[in-house]
Amino acid sequence: MKYYIYTIFLLLLAASCSDDVQKWDNWPEWKLASPLSVGGNVLDEEIYSNFQGKKLHLEKGQEIEFSGTDGIESILSPDYFEYLSENKARFKGETGDYSVLYDPVNELLYVEKAGATYPEGLWFCGANWGHPQAGVVTTSGWSMDGANNVLYCYKSADNVFQLTVYLANNFSFKFFKHRGWGEGDNEITTLPEDNITLTTPFLVAGKSGGDFIPGPLFQPGVYLITLDLNNNTCAFEAKDENIQEQTFLVNGHEMGILEEASSYLGIALELHEGDEVTFGNFGDVRKMLQPDFFEDITKDKATFIGADGNYKLFYDPVNKLIYLENRSVNYPDGLWVCGSNFGHPQAGRVTVATWTFNLPSDAFQCVKISDNVFETTLYLVKDFQFKFYKQRPWGGELASTTVNPYPINLLGKGWFYSDPATGGTGGGHFTGDFVAGPDFTPGVYRVRIDLNKNICMFIDKVDEGQLGEEFYKINGTELTQSDYPNYIGVELNLTKGQTVDFEGFSYLDYMLQPEYFTNENGQYKFNAPDGKYKISYNKNRELIYVEKTTGAEFPETVWITGATFGHPRISGLLADDIGNWGWENPKDFICCVKTGDRIFETNLFLNNDFMFRFYKKKGWNNEITSFDVTIVSEGDLIARGGYWNGDQWQETENFGPGANFRAGIYHVKLDMNTNTCTFTKKY
Repeated sequence: MKYYIYTIFLLLLAASCSDDVQKWDNWPEWKLASPLSVGGNVLDEEIYSNFQGKKLHLEKGQEIEFSGTDGIESILSPDYFEYLSENKARFKGETGDYSVLYDPVNELLYVEKAGATYPEGLWFCGANWGHPQAGVVTTSGWSMDGANNVLYCYKSADNVFQLTVYLANNFSFKFFKHRGWGEGDNEITTLPEDNITLTTPFLVAGKSGGDFIPGPLFQPGVYLITLDLNNNTCAFEAKDENIQEQTFLVNGHEMGILEEASSYLGIALELHEGDEVTFGNFGDVRKMLQPDFFEDITKDKATFIGADGNYKLFYDPVNKLIYLENRSVNYPDGLWVCGSNFGHPQAGRVTVATWTFNLPSDAFQCVKISDNVFETTLYLVKDFQFKFYKQRPWGGELASTTVNPYPINLLGKGWFYSDPATGGTGGGHFTGDFVAGPDFTPGVYRVRIDLNKNICMFIDKVDEGQLGEEFYKINGTELTQSDYPNYIGVELNLTKGQTVDFEGFSYLDYMLQPEYFTNENGQYKFNAPDGKYKISYNKNRELIYVEKTTGAEFPETVWITGATFGHPRISGLLADDIGNWGWENPKDFICCVKTGDRIFETNLFLNNDFMFRFYKKKGWNNEITSFDVTIVSEGDLIARGGYWNGDQWQETENFGPGANFRAGIYHVKLDMNTNTCTFTKKY
C-alpha cells in the first residue's frame, strides 16, 4: 500500500510542476516490484518485521530458480549459494529446513536454520558489519532481532563454520552457540578461556571484553571468516579485490612473525657497523627508528651504527615504531634498560607502562660506546622509573643505589616512603630506581651509564669535562675503605654546633641520624658534644652511622644493640637494613648522643618483636637493662621484653613491645638521674 501511495504522490508532484496540461496524459511506464519467489515459493510470510520470508526445505546441491528480481547474484550470500545464472543458483548448505528471508529495501537475501544450536549451527552477532553483497554496514548493531543483525554460519565440516561478511572500520562481533544472549558457554570469544588463536592477528584482534575487533593492518571490505573449533583457530581471508595485502620489507625481505613477539612483525638480520638498511612500505622510518642504532636516516633507509651481530628488528604496527635488539648480548657487551612510564624516543609519549621484559617494546637494549660505557635514548615523563640490567630478562641489576645519577636536579634516586597514614612506619628506603629530579621536564633524553666513573647521566645535560672520579668527603676529608665490610668511613674531630660539609653525597636527609645532624637551610649542624667521631657510610644501603671514639663510654655516652630495630630513616621492609645483636656492623648498634648530664637520646626504627638493651660501652656486659629503669611510654607502646614459659609470662632484661605497640620511628630518652627511659612515637 505504501508503494502505491508513494507512486501516486510522485506523479502528482511531477504534473503540478509542468506548464503543459497535456502531460497528464503522458504516463510513464512504472515497473512494480513482484514478490520474490524461491524455488517456486513466494516469500510472503513476515518471520521478522520488514522482511519477506518463508520456511523452505532445501537440499544440498539443489538448483533453485528465483523470480521477482532482475538478477540474483547481488542478493545472495556466497556461503549458501553458488551462482549459476541470472535466475538460478545451487544451494550449498546441508539438507534441511531453513528460513529464507528477503530484505526488499536493500534487496538482500538471508538464510538461517531457526532454533539451531551448536554443534549443528553457530550464530554471528556484532556491530559495523554487513551482508557480503551490500558492501556497506547493514546491521543496526548488537541486537538479536532481525535477519540483518544475526547471521547463521555455514557449517563446512564438523566443528568448522564459515561466514562471508562485509567488515567496516570499528567492527566488533562474537559467535553464539544459540541465537540469543547468554553468558558463559554460549559465547565464543577472543578471551583466553575460549583459547581461540587468530591466524591473522594483524587483520583481526581481540579486546578485553572478548570481542573480535580490527587489527592494526585491517582494511574494510568483504572477508571469509573460518572458525575451526577442532583446532581452535579463526582465520580471515580477504574476498574484496579492493583490499590490498600489506607487506613490509627490510633489505628487500618481507617481515613475518617471530616467536619473541607474535603481535609484532619481525625479521632476523645480520648487521655490521656501517651497513645500509632499507625499508619498504613503512612510510617514513625517520619517525620510527631508535637513534642509538641508526644514523643518516631518510624516509626509507638508514645506516647501522651498532656493534656487529645477529639482530632481530621488530615493527609495532599499532604504534608504528621499530625496535632493534640482540637478546644474546649480556654485560660487558651490552646492557638493558627496563622500567615504567617512559617511551620510544620517536613516540613523544609513554609506550612502556610497567616493569616487564615480555615484548621488544618493554625493555631497550643499550648501545656499547666503549668499555663499561653504554647509552640509550628514551622519552621520559615526570613519573618515570628505570634501572639497568646486565642481561635480559632480570639479572645483574645496576641501580641508583650503586650508580650515581647526574645531574641530580634532573635525574634522581627513587625513594619509598612508608606512610603512617596508610599503616606505614614513617621511615623509607631507596628503591634503586632512577627517577626525575626536582627540575626535570618531560622530553627525549640520551642516557649514558658509565661504570668506569660509576655514574648515570643525561649526557646532553652534562659537561663531561667536569666529571671526575667518584668521591665522598666530609669537611674536606675523603672517606676511605672502613674496617667495617661494605662501608667507607672517616674519623673527625667535631664541635657541637659547627657546620659539617658533605661532598659527593645526595639525599642526605634520607641518610643522617637526626640526633647527630640538623638541616638548617641546607646546611648541616652537628648536635652532639665535642669530640672525635667515626662516620660510616654504606653506599649500597645509602645510610650514614655515627659513633663516638673518644670518651666513648658512660657517662659520656651509652650504646644500644638488639634485634629487629634500626636506623631511624629505614622503612623496615628490607632485611639488609634491620639490626641484629652485634658490634661488627654499624647497622647492628647505635651510639646515643649525650644531651645533658647522665641523659642520652637517640631515634630508632622499632619493628614488631624488637628487643634491645643499653650498654655503658661498646661491647658486651656493662648493661643497662629494662629492670634498671622505669619505662615511660604513653599508651603502653613499650614494655619489658618477655616470653611465655608454659602458661606464665616471663619478663626479660630487654626493652620490647608493649600491649599496644605499633612499628615505627621512636624517640628514646634515657635519663640516669631519674632512672627513666621515655619512648615517644614520632611516626
